[in-house]
Amino acid sequence: MTNDVFVAQDKHGKCLCSIGSKFEVVTRKTREGDGLWERCINCGLVVNRKGVLKEEFKDFYNIDYQKSNSFSRGKEITPKEHYDIAINSMKPVAEYLKPYLKNDWRVMDIGAATGEFLDLIKNYVAYCFGVEANNDYCQFMQEELGIDATSDDYITLELDKKFDLIVINATIDHMYNSLSVLDKIAYDLKPGGMIYIQTPNDNQALRKFLPEPNRRLFEIFMYQKAHYLSFSMKTLKIALKQAGFNIIETSSRHDYTLKNFLQWYYLGIPQEEIYQAKVAGEFFTGKDNFSLEINKLLFDVDKKFHGLLERHNAGELLCVTAKLPK
Repeated sequence: MTNDVFVAQDKHGKCLCSIGSKFEVVTRKTREGDGLWERCINCGLVVNRKGVLKEEFKDFYNIDYQKSNSFSRGKEITPKEHYDIAINSMKPVAEYLKPYLKNDWRVMDIGAATGEFLDLIKNYVAYCFGVEANNDYCQFMQEELGIDATSDDYITLELDKKFDLIVINATIDHMYNSLSVLDKIAYDLKPGGMIYIQTPNDNQALRKFLPEPNRRLFEIFMYQKAHYLSFSMKTLKIALKQAGFNIIETSSRHDYTLKNFLQWYYLGIPQEEIYQAKVAGEFFTGKDNFSLEINKLLFDVDKKFHGLLERHNAGELLCVTAKLPK
């Protein structure tokens, strides 16, 4: 155990301003129905005023969330099924980080799900450790992947040793007192240690550029009970700097297909299966020459679509690499 103990400051529901803040309403309608999301007029951080209560957090992520947000909407899937789908999204993250990794590094993944990322990099480092609120996912990591893991609350977790890299993929916005989580990550890293963070982009193209009324329908879908904060690149960089990090690199990723974008554009609804929305982007299933050629054409357009989103920081995910001073 470290000599001193991290004590989280209560930052839940607050913004990034050091002085009194003023908020404007973003929406009173959310994915689950009535809610309240507000944006700080000064710093721009978007805050959920009616998120999951702290005392309900564990039960919510072990029961309700798995059904309402699984890769097959409304149906709870097994940890192995989740792993097989989610690993596709983690491969680009692993490939991006591999040049940084060293064989004596200790790596922690917060919100590790079924351990997909850690499984991809475990042979490149000395030790991997997953933090995951879902008990079944945590057990899968330990028993099927041989990766140490805990389902304990990260903010109160006391660790024996510091880490060289901490990864937090699409998780920081799910964590009660999200801004204090960044402070604790800084506490749990070695001097010069690195953080890689991915989080939903408040300024993603679907929320910002779709024509009405479907832009508003996506906005309602995006703001959900499970998230406490919604970051832009500006507010995420401010939050990391306030926690003591120096920014190395920023980018934007979009894991969803052009077909998914067009579904929102024309229909204003999500695809039923997240797998379809992220991977199965073909428009035609036939094997005739026309179908094959038009699928290739649309596949090429899909690649250009993703490049366009990345150039404009308009993908669904913000990606930031940062380091602590040595």
